[in-house]
Amino acid sequence: MVLDHLGNPYISEGVLEPWHSDLERLSKFDQTYCKLSGMVTRINKEQDFVTSMKPYVQHVMSCFGVERVMYGSDWPVCLLACSYEETISSLIEALPQITEIQLNNLFGSNAQQFYRIPNVT
Repeated sequence: MVLDHLGNPYISEGVLEPWHSDLERLSKFDQTYCKLSGMVTRINKEQDFVTSMKPYVQHVMSCFGVERVMYGSDWPVCLLACSYEETISSLIEALPQITEIQLNNLFGSNAQQFYRIPNVT
């Protein structure tokens, strides 16, 4: 299973519970992944994207590890809040420090593995 949009926490309100605890419980199921998507449209335009999403992104990474997290742009819906480039750059800034290989996994390889998409070269 893939949990889409981090399970839709109340990011603009800064509410962490019960989402925080529920996510921890859900992450105990090894076959469950979490998609980092749909965040920028859940943040008020007056709020800073990185500051608002950082505690949520970092909790997802802490619970699921970099191996069971994947990126989803939520394009074209994300364009209601900001540009596609800003969607990606805000997420990258909100992530904990990870290696370039882990970043590549988050932005492609993890989804490829989960959805069993063969390599095309």
